[in-house]
Amino acid sequence: MGSNSTNPGGRPPAKILTDHFKPLEKLDNKSNRRFYECKYCGPSGTGARIEGRDHQPLKHIIFKCQHAPQEAKNTVRAYLAVKAPELLPEPIEGNLTSTTNPGLTSGNSAKRPRGTLIGYTDAALTPAQQDHANFKLFQSVYWRQFIVAIARLLTYIV
Repeated sequence: MGSNSTNPGGRPPAKILTDHFKPLEKLDNKSNRRFYECKYCGPSGTGARIEGRDHQPLKHIIFKCQHAPQEAKNTVRAYLAVKAPELLPEPIEGNLTSTTNPGLTSGNSAKRPRGTLIGYTDAALTPAQQDHANFKLFQSVYWRQFIVAIARLLTYIV
């Protein structure tokens, strides 16, 4: 694959970057990275000059940018949930606090043990949650039976 004139020497930046950031000058090394400026903060805000590595520009939108609309934050969060879920903090539910399991409830994935269930609890469902789960289960079973019945009916008609 050859390089093009808009981004010589490498692949073009992800669309999510170009949607929320303005590309600035390249770094003074051979990494082919560049700095970005947040379109919401502008040149005088906290996103005036962000190095384009390790999803730093995208983390800026979620965690630091005061001016980004909620829709932009949701879009970036959805993108990172697929591309780099370890960057997003885990939702803390129930009575978990950082004093009961220090280091396990924070967003820092490097301190969490991998492959264990330490620090996670299995809480009982509330009656409302149980009703909702039962409804979803009934709905899925009902629709499956409905589709099977329609398929059988269509085979008899045809």
